[in-house]
Amino acid sequence: MFYLFPEQAVSQNFREGLEEAYADMQGTFENIPAFEDIIAEAARAIASTEVIEINARTGAGVSSNPSRRHTLYIGGTKIGRGVTIKNLLVTYYGRDALYPQIDTVLQHARMYGYRHAELPAIRIYLPQHLGIRFCNIHRTDNAMREKCRVSHEAIPVIPLMARNIRPTRRNVLDDSTVDIVTYLGGQSYFPSLPISSPDILGNQTEMIDNLLYTFEEKTPYSVPFENLLDILDFKFASPESRGTWKDDLIRQAVSSIGNIPEYRNQAIVMVVTRSSDRKKDQSRDYRGISSVLPGVFNPSRFNIQPTALSLFLFKFNGKVDYLQNRINRGWDGVPFWVPVIIFPDVNYAFSVNRT
Repeated sequence: MFYLFPEQAVSQNFREGLEEAYADMQGTFENIPAFEDIIAEAARAIASTEVIEINARTGAGVSSNPSRRHTLYIGGTKIGRGVTIKNLLVTYYGRDALYPQIDTVLQHARMYGYRHAELPAIRIYLPQHLGIRFCNIHRTDNAMREKCRVSHEAIPVIPLMARNIRPTRRNVLDDSTVDIVTYLGGQSYFPSLPISSPDILGNQTEMIDNLLYTFEEKTPYSVPFENLLDILDFKFASPESRGTWKDDLIRQAVSSIGNIPEYRNQAIVMVVTRSSDRKKDQSRDYRGISSVLPGVFNPSRFNIQPTALSLFLFKFNGKVDYLQNRINRGWDGVPFWVPVIIFPDVNYAFSVNRT
């Protein structure tokens, strides 16, 4: 703690800090008192300062009517959530978490309340990575509000502006109504057990054939966003398919990319191959496939930029292949399509409610 004495007793380092703060305020307000006048006033008023430590040991709290002119609150959890401090101007914020939750951090920001008149004078001092985190959460909140404004519906997808941010605490969610899945930028997703039964497929394979007949094999194409969504309108994953690919959730996550300004006009890349003989994998007890993209389909080999949204489409021949124990490591005798989505490899994630 610094005690401010008359000017001649102030150390040079402390004075330089005061001059830096004064210059900062000059950049905010057109007319402020002279520096020497502020020093004199601070020396006079600093005696009327109370320091309150707020934690479980002291049992103290935020005072609605402080007895002193200035109050310094020092604390952690008890002042970190849902507390509004009247006339708060300066905060030193150092609270960090490995996996921060949006709802919790937004509640930390409530400490200032709704005071636009004082906004120019408010100062927050915190590490740069925490400042970036607050900015990312603010952008997420704005994106959700815009989605509500346009659709007037419940939000199916929360675009997370950083990969290590979570929408909320798991212990406040009802597992019977909320089951959150997160899709990460740069990661590929595919149905681990694609639909292969002709009874379920119907004429889907033929319909996709017609949509893709102009696309040459193993050639990247830039396509309109709407064309990608047309493909994702089909059902690809069996109900018993494991993993994070769920047809509706993938489509919602992909659709949400179109609502992010910096990706709205980015290239959408599609690559097609029609001759995959991949079978079910032994490591999955022949109940699915462990991967779809072979080495030759690495996006970098096609000069696909990692920031592009990519869709690879593989047409499986669908052949039956029984082992000696009558386990079918193949399929159901008819061809079918399997998609692989690769989300842009940027610091984004998409949190989707599975339920």
